[in-house]
Amino acid sequence: MTKKITAILLALCMAISILPMSVQASSKPDIKVGDYVKMGTYNNASILWRCVSIDDNGPLMLADRIIDTLAYDAKTNDNSNSKSHSRSYKRDDYGSNYWKDSNMRSWLNSTAAAGKVDWLCGNPPKDGYVSGTGAYNDKAGFLNAFSKSEIAAMKTVTQRSLVSHPEYNKGIVNGDANSDLYYYTDIAYAAINYDSAYFETTTEKVFLLDVKQANAVWKNLKGYYIAYNSNGMAWPYWLRTPVTDCNHDMRYISSSGEVGRYAPWYSDLGVRPAFYLDSEYFVSTSGSGSQSNPYIGSAPNKQEADYTISEPAEEANPDWNVSTEQSIQLTLGPWYSGDGKYSNPTIPVYTIQKTRSDTENMVVVVCGEGYTKSQQGKFINDVKRLWQEAMKYEPYRSYADRFNVYALCTASESTFDNGGSTFFDVIVDKYNSPVISNNLHGSQWKNHIFERCIGPEFIEKIHDAHIKKTTDPNTIPMKPNGESNEYEPYYYVHDYIAQFAMVVNTTNDFGGAYNNREYGFHYFISPSDSYRAPKTFAHELGHSLLGLGDEYSTGVFA
Repeated sequence: MTKKITAILLALCMAISILPMSVQASSKPDIKVGDYVKMGTYNNASILWRCVSIDDNGPLMLADRIIDTLAYDAKTNDNSNSKSHSRSYKRDDYGSNYWKDSNMRSWLNSTAAAGKVDWLCGNPPKDGYVSGTGAYNDKAGFLNAFSKSEIAAMKTVTQRSLVSHPEYNKGIVNGDANSDLYYYTDIAYAAINYDSAYFETTTEKVFLLDVKQANAVWKNLKGYYIAYNSNGMAWPYWLRTPVTDCNHDMRYISSSGEVGRYAPWYSDLGVRPAFYLDSEYFVSTSGSGSQSNPYIGSAPNKQEADYTISEPAEEANPDWNVSTEQSIQLTLGPWYSGDGKYSNPTIPVYTIQKTRSDTENMVVVVCGEGYTKSQQGKFINDVKRLWQEAMKYEPYRSYADRFNVYALCTASESTFDNGGSTFFDVIVDKYNSPVISNNLHGSQWKNHIFERCIGPEFIEKIHDAHIKKTTDPNTIPMKPNGESNEYEPYYYVHDYIAQFAMVVNTTNDFGGAYNNREYGFHYFISPSDSYRAPKTFAHELGHSLLGLGDEYSTGVFA
């Protein structure tokens, strides 16, 4: 009996072994623009993604449909004194348009359980702080229902994200960008000056498209950049690009395909997330990449730690809004700082343009007047703008690469128009000429602050010549015979610095150039934001650097 049972079992095993088996074979697909991938779930529904572009980061995958309607960022509620909400009071009422610490970026990159998302700006999107019934502070993070291997298939990328003026005026910028992004509603022109617009780099897995990426979708797949919700209705959705000359508004794609603007706290716009697929590790277990039969897969062989998004760093210098890593330090006696407020200033140095060694090019040193420590980002951007505009005129344009330009952040206690204490103590006289005050404010030697104080320190510490200073600006040099030698020891400064300039933080219209090499004067003063500030800067540069004596008048003459 036992032998019979054994024989039957062996026969069954043999029969089973020859039956066809269903085995899921994995493959590494070659993802192309237009291909579809199904990966991850949200609200118990699988998410379909489409490759809309391929760039240096790899295949850009965009959600095929709107996944939800949520506010981009809540109005200020719990944390008004730090992060982006502290940079503009308008964000108290409308939310912040700063991507890096937005509620949207926090949520899209979170794997947290319901109610546990870490809101990077400290202001959760709760009832009363986003419009209507759109609170999502108690939702689980977007990635919560993704498997670890699905999250691994999303590449962690560092990419450009544009910033608006509360950020760039605080120095929160990267690179040499120098303009706001023009506001065009036509997708064809929406990114026209993107590469010169103020930006910083951000690192994340999941994000919203910016205008350049949306423009790429339009170029590659035409109308696919217009989104639809789960009911098949065209629906507007957020971009991560702010309206850069606004404190709060964000750009979005409308249901008709135009680029619009909207306050971040509104909850009726759609969320259409995107990510870059890690094609090196992504494997598919089924599908052909079509919409009806998408690739289904993940990155099971990619080893990475549990994903969390990093919090934006606190400002390293809470008073300054620019880096102080490269700077000079002055010691100014009562001749230059009568009240002692600027007796030991730290002056951060920012390179605006440098095309050759300082020993080969003309060096221009631009200082700020009436900019507080927290306004030095604005000062740097003002200098960039004024210099670039001046270089549009001849002969500057033909010799633009023969200048090295430095911005020296000479911070003031007060803004210029407030009438308080400023670094150079500039006044505007009855002839509408700006001058460094002398006896009026007890600083009779202050006209010499450029060539006696700033210049020698700059040449020793920053200039490529690195000539060690041998004079003390707080004393008068003497000749061996006992006579005063007040001017000659500083003549060398103008051999290494072709031009000193001062930009005054004001909308007032004035300008002046002061040239007397024998007595050490060689600087000009120009406003930052008058209606003709770039022309004034170029005009005064002509007086001072080129020695031009021309003046211009407008009006009617007989």
